[in-house]
Order: sequence, then structure tokens, then C-alpha cells
Amino acid sequence: MAQPDDLTHKMEKAIEAAEAAEHFENSGNFDQAILKYKEAAHLLSQSGFPHDKIEQIYDRIAELEELDRQKSLQQAVQREQALEDSEAEAFDLIDSAEVAIASGEIEKAIGFYEEAVPKLAMVGYSTDFIKEKIDDLKRKVKPATITKGVTKPVAISSPEAKPMKPIRPSQRKAPVKPAGVTPPKPVMDSMEKPAPVQPSPDKQPELESKVEKIDAFKTSRNKVEELEDRAFKLIDEAKVLTENEEYREALSTYTIVKNLLRNAGWDEEQIEPILIQEKLVQEIIEEKVKKATAPVDAITSELPAGADVPTMVRQKLDLYLDQDARMREYKKKQLSRQETEAKAFDLIDEAKRLYEFRDIDKDYLGAIKLYQQALQILQRMGWSEQVGYIQEEVTRLRQLHANKVQLQTIEKEEKARAKQLVEQQKFKEEQRKKTMEGDIVSISSILETIDEKEKEKKKEAEEQSIKQKLLQEKRMKTIVAKKSGGKSLDSLKDLLFGDHDAKKREAEIAKKLKEEEDFLRRTSKKFFDMKKELSKKKKSSDDNVEEIVDIVHEEVMKRSKPKETSPVHVMDLRKKQEMEMAAEKKEREDAVSDVMGILENLKEKEPQGASKNDRGERKEKGIQDEELKSMLEDLEKKNKQ
Repeated sequence: MAQPDDLTHKMEKAIEAAEAAEHFENSGNFDQAILKYKEAAHLLSQSGFPHDKIEQIYDRIAELEELDRQKSLQQAVQREQALEDSEAEAFDLIDSAEVAIASGEIEKAIGFYEEAVPKLAMVGYSTDFIKEKIDDLKRKVKPATITKGVTKPVAISSPEAKPMKPIRPSQRKAPVKPAGVTPPKPVMDSMEKPAPVQPSPDKQPELESKVEKIDAFKTSRNKVEELEDRAFKLIDEAKVLTENEEYREALSTYTIVKNLLRNAGWDEEQIEPILIQEKLVQEIIEEKVKKATAPVDAITSELPAGADVPTMVRQKLDLYLDQDARMREYKKKQLSRQETEAKAFDLIDEAKRLYEFRDIDKDYLGAIKLYQQALQILQRMGWSEQVGYIQEEVTRLRQLHANKVQLQTIEKEEKARAKQLVEQQKFKEEQRKKTMEGDIVSISSILETIDEKEKEKKKEAEEQSIKQKLLQEKRMKTIVAKKSGGKSLDSLKDLLFGDHDAKKREAEIAKKLKEEEDFLRRTSKKFFDMKKELSKKKKSSDDNVEEIVDIVHEEVMKRSKPKETSPVHVMDLRKKQEMEMAAEKKEREDAVSDVMGILENLKEKEPQGASKNDRGERKEKGIQDEELKSMLEDLEKKNKQ
């Protein structure tokens, strides 16, 4: 897996390459722009950039390649137009030279020929024939030596690529062009957009021009066929002229035929029948000239015995007819060869249709198969150089097919990764939901546990409260149930707070029970009477409590038995006063405690079945006033201070 730093570095490199490509594109250097865009696309694909964004870069590469192709085609058209202009000017000069020769202006004709030589050399034609003409004109002064009708220069053929013209020195890597045929113009309508080029990262910039070589060669072959058709039509005309004894016109026609065939790429061996026929016609003309100008005796002495001029002419004509038969046989072979070539070119055209004119579903493998069939045909015909160009195209198509397969593999892998990512997200989401559900269940369980514990605690507290109340009620019932005896305030307090020695004092409590009930009755009555009076007088709370305590203390002292007096010792007066104050304070504290205990006892649960009147009487009799309790508590705190 690539590290983040490595991916960042690749992204930066891709951005730099894209910026450089844009700079080259703006400056018109499409080749460098294409290379930089391919570099950027390659880096982006390695850094995990989205495929649709990389595809946009490849689309831009295809557009630039198309622009570069159109630019190259325009330049080629311009160069071709310049060559055609030079060729036309050269042929016009040659025609002018022939007109000058016909009119006897030899020096003017030499000037035209010399002016045509550099133009023909620039186009790529051989200038040897023109130079020979110039040398011949300089040696001879008679215009009759120049044959009228010569219109085209001779182009030397290449023996290695019959019937092709040798490659121009300035175009060594260009396809071989038949002699006499101008470089082909691209067969394309100005408004027709060329087929888009499939982007290929490994394709060389000049490969596109090599693909056009096949088209150029096919166009050249068509022009070669046109030249050959014109030549054979002129051969038929020359034959008719010869039969009509129009030998000079026939000789001029043969000169044109010879130049046409040479420009079509025919070598000297193939043109030999034409040369022989031309020579025969030339000899016939010379014989007729000699016969017209020489004396009769001289002519007779030069001729073989028993021979006359008509017989010799007839023999030469028979030889001429034999050469004509040879030429036509060769033409038949040429036609057969051309048919084979046409079959190969049809296969090439069909192969191109499988990928050049399709935006999608390009059948590279089908095109490769057709190209291979065409290669077999051309190899049997000995076309080594043209076969090389087709093999290069096959190699390019294989690379394009490999790129297509690689792109499809990448798309398939990306789809698989996207699907896997979706599945992973789905799995994570399911796991998250399960975790949340588990957490919710756990929380619910915890809450239920807490709730159960709280309920248990509450239940235990309620049970304890009920038990405490029951215990207190049981103690009160035990105290109240004993009708025969009474209990003192101290006994009640001991029972309420769990005194373990209460059993020993049961007898005393029984005796004092009646006295306590009477005490409670009297105290309660005096308390309520005093409360009414106090409410009228509006005294402070502390004064109220003091009076209540005094009442209770008075009643307690009344029901107490007088104690036996002990001898009193004489002591210090101040000490005696302190002792009396301490005793009085203790008595007050005891009285407060007694009242507090009585209030707690009287606030216990009322008996079941008691009526409202009973509850009113009980409230009247018992000391159950919360205000009284509060005042007693305040007094207790004050005494402690």
C-alpha cells in the first residue's frame, strides 16, 4: 500500500506535469503537451485519483492528438501544394522548351530546360534526362534531332521496390511514391472531422504519420494505374499511326509513353519493348529520309542483295508487332497484380473501418486479423517496405487493444472495490447498530437493576418503617393495655427508647399509671386554657414555653412524695445558691424531657374504628400540638447553652 507521503508526492508531480502540458498546449507544442498530459494521467492513476477525472485527461489527450494530426495534415497539404506548384512550373518550362525547339530557338529551349532542373530536383524527380537533353541540344543545332511530344521528365525507378520510385532524399522515412506521381493529398472533405484517435500512453508521436503511409501508398497506386492506362492508350494510338505510316507522330507518341511508364515506376527492362518499338520506328524514319535524299545508285549499293526498302520496313513492322504482343502480355500480368493489390487494399480498408470510424466498441483484434491477411498477400508480391508500415500499424493496434483491456480491467477492479467498500460500510453500519442495540440492552438492564435495587431499598425502608411503627405501637399498646397499674414518665421513656430494665419496674409503673393519667388530664386542660389566654395577650414564644414548663413542673411536684430530710450542713451562702440553681435547672430539663416523651407517645397511631368525635376528644385531651413541641425543642437548646 502506498504511503500518504508517496501519494502526496505523486499528486504534486501530476499537477506540475498538467501545468507544463497546459503551457506547451498554449504555445502550440502539442507533442510535448500530450506527453505531459499522459505523465499526469499515469501519476494520478497511481495515486488513486477518481477514474472519471483521469478519463477527462485522456479525452483531452485525444483532442490534442486530433489537433496535432490536423496541424500535420495542413502542413503536409501546404508542402504538397508547394511541390505541385513547383512540378507544374517545371512541366510548363519543359513545354516551353519543346515549343522553342519546334520554332528553332535552341538557346531559348536550353534556358527553359536549365530553369526546370532545380524545380524538378526539389519535387524529387531525376534530372538526368533533362541534363542529357541540354547536352544534346548544345551539341546539335538541327531542331529535327529533338522529338516533338516529349512532355515529362524521366524518373529512375528503384529496383528493390518494383514498380516504385526511389525515396526522395528529403523524405527518407516517407512511403515510396511511384515515379511521376505527386505526393497524395489527404482524401478528406474540409468540413469532415477525422475519426478520433484512441489515446495510447506508449504510442510514439510519429506513429500517426506512419499510419497515413498506407493511405498514401494506395492513392499512389491509383495514380500509377492512371498513368499506365494513359500509356497503353497511347501505345494503341502509336500502333495505328505506324500502320498508317505516320511514323513521326508515332515516334512522338512512343516518347510520351516511355516517359509515362518511367514516371509510373517502370524500369528499363520493363520498358524494353517500348524502346524497341521506338527504335524500329526511328529506323523506318531514317530509311525513308535516306531514300528521299540519297541518289538511287547509292541506296541500291547499300541495300543487301535482293532486298528493297518496303520489304525491310515490313520486317521491322513485324518485329514491332512482336514487341507489342510482349507489352500486352506484360500488361495482362500487371492487371493481375493490380487485382491482387486491390484485394489487399480492400482488406486494409475493412480493417480501418473496424476501429477508425467507431467511437466505441473498437474491434482491434478483428482489424489485426484483416491486416495480417493483407500482409500475407503483400509479402507474396514482394512488398517489403510497405509490409513494414502495416506491421507497425498492427503493433500499434495490439498496444491499443492492450490499453483497452487494461482500462477495462481497471474499471472492473474499481467497480469491485466500490462494491466491497459499500459492503464494508454496510457491515460496519450493521455492527454499529448491533453495538448500539447491545448498549441499549445493557443500559436497560442496568436501569432495571438499579430500579429493582431502589425498589428493594424502598421496600426494605418501608418494611423497617412499618416494623418500627409496629414495634412502637406494640409498646404503647402494652403500656395502655395495663388498666390496673400506671407508669411514671420515666417508665414511658424507657419503654419508648428500649430500656432493658423495664420489667423490673413494671410494678412501680402500674402504681403510677393512674397518677400519670390524672396528671396528663390536668396538664392538658391547663395547657389549652393557658393557650387561649396567651393568644389573647400575644406573649412571646419563649414566655409561653416557660409558663408551660412551670405548669408541668408544678404538677410533677404535687404528685411527688415528700422526701425524708437529711441533716443540713451549714455551708457557704454562695455555694448554696449555686446548688439550688443547678437543682432547679435539672428539674426544668427533666420536665422538658418528660413533656417531649409524652408528646411522642400521644402522636402514635389512633385506634381503628374511632369516630370523628372520639378523635376530637382525644386531640383535646392529649398534648399533640406541633407548636408546643417546637417551643419545647427551642427551650431545650436554650438550656443546653
